[in-house]
Amino acid sequence: MAKTQQNPITEPILTSNSSLETQVFLAFRYRTLNRYKLIDKLTRANITANEELTDKTIYLSEKSKKLLRAILKKFFCGETVLLNNKYITEVTRCKADQNKNILAELANILDIKYFRLFKNNGVFFSYHYHFQLHLKILNELGLAGHKDIKSIAEFFPPSYINNKEAFNKSNRSKNVQAHESNLLQNSVSLAPEKTIAQIETSKVIPLRQTKTICNKRKKSTNAEIKANKAKVSVQKEKAQVIRPVFYAKPKSLSDMYLLLDQAIFDELRSKSGREFSNNFIAQRVLAMSKKPKLANRNFKTRKGFIAYMTPVLKNELHDSVKTGSVDFRLLANITATDRAYQEQERFLTEIENSRQVSPEWHFKKKLASVLERSKAYNLLSTYLATKIQGNNVVISLKRDIGLSEFDKQVILQQAKAVYETSSTKGEYKFIDKLEIVFSEQESYVKPTNQQEQKLVLPQGIWGNILQKLIEEFGQDTYRNWFSKLTPIIDEVAKTIELKTSSDMVKDWINSKYEEALAQIVAGIGIKLKGIN
Repeated sequence: MAKTQQNPITEPILTSNSSLETQVFLAFRYRTLNRYKLIDKLTRANITANEELTDKTIYLSEKSKKLLRAILKKFFCGETVLLNNKYITEVTRCKADQNKNILAELANILDIKYFRLFKNNGVFFSYHYHFQLHLKILNELGLAGHKDIKSIAEFFPPSYINNKEAFNKSNRSKNVQAHESNLLQNSVSLAPEKTIAQIETSKVIPLRQTKTICNKRKKSTNAEIKANKAKVSVQKEKAQVIRPVFYAKPKSLSDMYLLLDQAIFDELRSKSGREFSNNFIAQRVLAMSKKPKLANRNFKTRKGFIAYMTPVLKNELHDSVKTGSVDFRLLANITATDRAYQEQERFLTEIENSRQVSPEWHFKKKLASVLERSKAYNLLSTYLATKIQGNNVVISLKRDIGLSEFDKQVILQQAKAVYETSSTKGEYKFIDKLEIVFSEQESYVKPTNQQEQKLVLPQGIWGNILQKLIEEFGQDTYRNWFSKLTPIIDEVAKTIELKTSSDMVKDWINSKYEEALAQIVAGIGIKLKGIN
């Protein structure tokens, strides 16, 4: 029997002049050599001239080998190899920066190009790497420059292409026949004339696919039964139509403030994309309910309320971190009592943190820390001076604040701690008695029936300004500070200048109430010139 001529295309050509990359390619192509050992001997491309090489650094890393095997499998399955960063990460288990170094190691074997947009068979791929065999390998195989060579898989033997299962069950496109015809045509163009004639007259007979044996169990396991029940329950839940719950009576913003719960808070945070605390969301709803324009806003369903509040929170200017405190309050939600409390706390804190070291200031600091907050504020805000007359301590106040005997005993004890001293002669100065006197210029009438005395405000522009200041900060702040101001109003120039005889009143109002005072005056249409 005559020996048939072997097809040079279907046999590996290994010579001493062939590069290691070419040998690896042919070994993978025909699966006749130990390809894994050959891959272990491949050197990486990104080697610098001054780099000290070791057995680990000169060869491809393990992650580069994994990626190379995956790419070669796709080559031999007849695919155009387009890989994105996500696929490469799944193979190498590395991030994008390290993947760039891995791709650089394969520059001797593969021609790698990155495309923002790549069109393949009428389909566009965005942000993909395109892989081809390196040009020097094609030169060694004698395939470089051939007009029909577009990828490595296009000059494979047709008998190898037809066996789909031999390609590790790769995912090819639907037009398999078109690929096979192109591969056949390209492979014929590289064969000798006798081989071409034989291939053109012969038919390609695909391998017979044997019927696989089904190894399916007749009965499902308990785990499969539970999984099927879980899937059915999930499908039923998805199939259920959730209908909005209508309120029996339309709810206003103030009504919805009382109906707020954790589910509403979570849904508002999820839909608005802002991580506001429960307290801030409740504060925002309460502040909006106090606006006259929104008083008539009604909601028939909870879904409608969430749809209304979602853009409000999305465009909120407050910072979610700074408003995360449980004690945070919006200005519109602060009552007169809360403002008075905050004012008293600020006043007493400044006295306690003062750097004054005189005995009088030391005495005031002790009173601020020992007395109850409201009594300490009333005492120190009406305080004028302290004198030592013999064994008596005389405290001058602007008006009577109704101190009890217990309060006077506490004040006397603090006065002893400050003013009792010993002289150089060994004599000790005792404090035995406390005397409180009131200024004759101001009289104070104690309210009857535990109600505040009705204030009598001046008429005109200054009276309107004082009324708004009282609404904002309370009557105590008016009596202690704003009542000490004398206005000079120029109705032609529409300006107002405030005067006071006390530098302390001037400094206190400028530091605490100047901004609020300027806003109230500007709201009337007048310009504030200042406090002198």
